[in-house]
Amino acid sequence: MEEFTAICTAVLGLFQHQFTLFGFTVSYWGVLIWSLIAGIVISFIRGLLTGD
Repeated sequence: MEEFTAICTAVLGLFQHQFTLFGFTVSYWGVLIWSLIAGIVISFIRGLLTGD
């Protein structure tokens, strides 16, 4: 069980790792959240445009 928690801690630590891209400091967690939000918004707009 200790190995599992160590692996989970390491993976979560990677999500909080910050890097600079084109002058902006972002983290993998931020990229994940914004990607999910963008996917939801795109699906909503596509549903409005196609009438589904």
